[in-house]
Amino acid sequence: MQKIMYSSDRNGSLAGDLKSPPWRADISAENREVLLQISAFIRLAEGFRLGLVKCNQPVQRRQMADLLKEMLVGEVQIQEVDLKEPVDDLRAAVGQLLTEGGQTGTGKRVLMVFGFEQSIPSEGSVPALEGLNLSRSLSL
Repeated sequence: MQKIMYSSDRNGSLAGDLKSPPWRADISAENREVLLQISAFIRLAEGFRLGLVKCNQPVQRRQMADLLKEMLVGEVQIQEVDLKEPVDDLRAAVGQLLTEGGQTGTGKRVLMVFGFEQSIPSEGSVPALEGLNLSRSLSL
């Protein structure tokens, strides 16, 4: 698993009350640390936060997502969206998929978007990221 890219809270801190889940023997120490960082990021988030995680192995991605769900069970409602093709407007694509799936709920919610890497070309502009940046600026 690659290193996590994340935003911190207003104080720049990711420290918090971290549960120590029962780790499986096939999870490396590095991946355990990444899972703890992601879970802290989620637990400490207030309002909207965006975190990007890169994982090169589809099987490992699924495994890590399942472990994260186990770590946060009862604390956070986690929903998943799997993008099947590149998108230019991530917010619209995710909104449509959530509406079609009838996703609702209250409390802290996390949305895991899989397949977004298809929307990031190796060269040139990245409309999906530009749109996210623009929407972030408008909501501040």
